[in-house]
Amino acid sequence: MSDSQMICLRVEKISQYVLEQVYAHNLRLMDVPNADPNKREKNRRWTYSTGSKSTKQLVEERLREYPELRIQKNSVVANEVILTTSNEFFHNKSDSDLELWIQANLDWLKKRFGKNLLEVNYHADETSPHFHCIVTGLKEKVKTKRRTKAQIASNSPGIKYKVMSLCANEVFNRESLSKLQCEYANAMKPFGLKRGLKKSGSKHTTVKEYHAKTAELTKVKKQLKNTTESLEIKEKELLKKSEEIRVAKRKLAYIQQRAKDILEACFEPLRRAFEFASSNLNHQALRLISDSLKEYDNNKEEIKRLLPQERIQEVDGYVMPMRNSLK
Repeated sequence: MSDSQMICLRVEKISQYVLEQVYAHNLRLMDVPNADPNKREKNRRWTYSTGSKSTKQLVEERLREYPELRIQKNSVVANEVILTTSNEFFHNKSDSDLELWIQANLDWLKKRFGKNLLEVNYHADETSPHFHCIVTGLKEKVKTKRRTKAQIASNSPGIKYKVMSLCANEVFNRESLSKLQCEYANAMKPFGLKRGLKKSGSKHTTVKEYHAKTAELTKVKKQLKNTTESLEIKEKELLKKSEEIRVAKRKLAYIQQRAKDILEACFEPLRRAFEFASSNLNHQALRLISDSLKEYDNNKEEIKRLLPQERIQEVDGYVMPMRNSLK
C-alpha cells in the first residue's frame, strides 16, 4: 500500500436556500456530469429520522426542536461534511474490504456529531467513492441573565442558563477543523490512511470549483470525441478517394489496352495492306485495302473516343493515302 494514501475531509456551509439543491445533487435528482448512471444503484443514504424525508425536511425538523432559536434569512442552518480518500485506496478493493471502510466512516460520524448528524449519502457512482454528510451547527451555549438591582448591590453574579444556538463558525472554525482532520485520520488508521501535513499551504478544491472543472473536462472530452470522429470521417474520405483513384487508374489502363487492341485489330492490317499494295498494285491488293478500310470505318468512332488527338492525326496520315489509292 502506498504511503501517499491520505484522508480527505472538507466542510461546506449550507444556507436554507440551497438545501433543495444539495438534496437534488445527493439523490441524483439533477444531472451530475461526473457520475456514472450504471453505478447509481450502489449509492446509499442514511438519515437520523425514519421515512424518506428530504434534506430540507430533516433540517427543519431538527431545528423545530428548539423554538427559541433565532434563524435569520441568511443563517447557515447546516454544514456538508465531505469524506473520502486517495483514489488509489479503492483499487482492487474487495466488496468486504470496502464495506468495512464504509461502516468505519458511519461509526465515526455518529460518534463525532451525535444528534447533529442528520443525513449521510454514500456515492459510489463517481471516480472516488465518498460521503456527503449533513450536519447541523447546533451547540449548547451558557449565557448569563442580566443582574437585578439586588444582585448588583450585593455584588452577586448573574444567573447562568443554557440555550441551543446555531454556531457554524464556532463548530467548524479553523482550529476545530484541524482537530477534526486529526480525529478522522485516527479513525482511518486501520485502513493505512493518514492525515496530510498541517499548515502545508495547499487548498482544497470547493465542490463548486470541482464541478466547474468536471464540466470543463466533460466539454474538452466532447470536443476531443468530435475531433476524433471528424478525423475518422476525413480518413474514410481519403480512403474513398484513394479507392476512386485506384479504380480510375485501372479504368485508364483498360482504355489504353482497349485502344491498343483496336489499333492492332483494325489499323495494323490496313497499314500492312497498304504497304503490300504500294509494291504490288493489283486488283487483289486494292480489294484487301478496301475491306480493311471498311473494318476500320466500323470502329472509327470508338477509336476516336479512345485515342488522343495526336494519335488520331497520325492514323489519318496512313488512312488518307489508302483512300486516295482506291479512287
